[in-house]
Amino acid sequence: MLYILLIIIAGMWIWSFIKFRKRVVYFTAMTGLLKKDITPFSDPSSKLRLASALTEIQQYKDASEIYEELLSSGTFVPNRTEIMTNLEFCKSPIPGIKEAKNINYSWWHNFILIRLGRKRFNFLTEEDYLNTNSFLRNYMSGR
Repeated sequence: MLYILLIIIAGMWIWSFIKFRKRVVYFTAMTGLLKKDITPFSDPSSKLRLASALTEIQQYKDASEIYEELLSSGTFVPNRTEIMTNLEFCKSPIPGIKEAKNINYSWWHNFILIRLGRKRFNFLTEEDYLNTNSFLRNYMSGR
């Protein structure tokens, strides 16, 4: 009975890890596509989308720099409270982290984040998901 329980737990962990790695690959591709479209004169919505993608791949320091840049610039940003919420999330996504830092694709961090993570907003659009799906489909078919 103990062996069956251990096999079930190991199977669940392997499934969770594989699912996490696929998610990281997906959002890394999305981040790359969004970075290509960013220029110093880009509109705030494209920068918000990039910051959301960076947050998905645990690059909190880079995302917080974008949020701080948007808040400190003199341009009008319509969703200032949501940006402030995301900036606070980047500084402390889970209990125990007190400053914005980039984390290197940690499954354990993601596990804790799902259960104890703070509130945040996602600025990604359906077009971002469609472009990423198209890119990955073309990339995989070209192999």
